[in-house]
Amino acid sequence: MSSNNKDIIDKLDKWIKDQGYPLEISAGMELEKYGLTVHYSDFYEDYETGTKREIDVSAFKWSDFNNPVFLQICCQIECKLSRDRPWVLFITPNTSIETWWTNIICSDIFRIFLFSSQKQLKNNLEINNLPIFKSLPMGHSVVQAFREKKDIAYEAIQSASKASLARAMLIDQKLPEKPEKFICAAVIPAIIIDTRLFTCEVDQRGNITLNECDICLLRWKGPLSVYGSPIIPIITKPAIGKFAKLFGETSDMLISLAEDNITILRDVAEPILERRYTTITTSIG
Repeated sequence: MSSNNKDIIDKLDKWIKDQGYPLEISAGMELEKYGLTVHYSDFYEDYETGTKREIDVSAFKWSDFNNPVFLQICCQIECKLSRDRPWVLFITPNTSIETWWTNIICSDIFRIFLFSSQKQLKNNLEINNLPIFKSLPMGHSVVQAFREKKDIAYEAIQSASKASLARAMLIDQKLPEKPEKFICAAVIPAIIIDTRLFTCEVDQRGNITLNECDICLLRWKGPLSVYGSPIIPIITKPAIGKFAKLFGETSDMLISLAEDNITILRDVAEPILERRYTTITTSIG
């Protein structure tokens, strides 16, 4: 190999790593191990500005297409390079998730189905403890330490959340060709970082306790309207495989919930779609 070729290859190698592509591909490959379909560099419409934006990784899993209502589970992942700037999650003591169905971004049909099934969910200890929300530290805000003016933590939260909302809205806008077939969706935003991750707890005296972790949860209060205020997993690079397993198991549990209660899901879907067809027909007429 000539010196010129080696020089350009070395430069390209460094540039590719600096752009974060290996981080995105590593995440996608791990998710594929658990039966998920992965897309890279998907585009979504920002609900605030109407502009097209890019999300790094989208992972999908579906329930049985032969059912009258089938469910799409999606994870919208933003990958961020931070290098020597760790992220810090500020945690709230004794925070737990007792009603996770209020903290997943869902299309209309699946959101109403979840609320209609609350009693059953509360009595089902297995489904009430979704793996992705279980036994992980949870906080109310996250920052990148030692950061410059640009707040990439906030940017990542906004991107993953808006991409998730756009997915749910897209499913709501997709009227089926045949009224007897319906689609619904549950979407979880996530952020993967290539740096260290710490939780920070402050007691009443102002004492600070810092603990390092590989995955944590952010309870985001962003303005996502009726679609839900999401809980966002934040994952370090070494924990990508662990997260992929948790998300794969969570997807399977949500799909089982939908398929085991297909009658309830269909009963929820039919009037929603009927109202939409009536509205469209009326507006056209």
